[in-house]
Amino acid sequence: MLRLYFVVIVVVSLSGFLKAQDYIPLVLNPKVGVNFSDLVDFDNEQVSSSATMGWNVGIDARYGTNFLLKGGIHFYKTGSAWRAQDSTSQSMHKFAAHQLKLPIGAGIKVLRIDYFNLWLLADGILNYTIDVRNRTEKDYIDFNKTGLSGRLGIGMDLSRFTMELTIEHSFSELIPDLSARNRLVNLSVGIKL
Repeated sequence: MLRLYFVVIVVVSLSGFLKAQDYIPLVLNPKVGVNFSDLVDFDNEQVSSSATMGWNVGIDARYGTNFLLKGGIHFYKTGSAWRAQDSTSQSMHKFAAHQLKLPIGAGIKVLRIDYFNLWLLADGILNYTIDVRNRTEKDYIDFNKTGLSGRLGIGMDLSRFTMELTIEHSFSELIPDLSARNRLVNLSVGIKL
């Protein structure tokens, strides 16, 4: 008889637990995007930069309904170009970087209309730079492997589809020889699973 009570309690507990799982607002959000990357904060006034286009792919785990907590892992291909001018000549250099980004952040829902949600987002990001190549001279550039950056943005959900427009600014130098930090504008689209 004691076994029967134990089995009934376990089954009732598990059924309540499994039913509660249906309402947990955990969403996996794979996404792809395009980005424009630029180098900023040069110490040398003889150096200027311009943005170039790149791409990214990754996945976020999102938790929440009105207040959102999220984390993820993303692979980015970014780039930029810079001009250095001295008294006699001007040189142009282009670089491409491959980075692994680990964002952790939060968001707040500011608008909801039927299947449409509008979010304000903020992330802290750990960057791991795999390589940086000088596309002009076809060689590698001295770079910092790890860094921190911050990201602000706006996100939209339309039923199961997501779109985010963000701006990211590095707190760490990417290329120490230039005292250059990376700034990135990203537009990504995804689907909620």
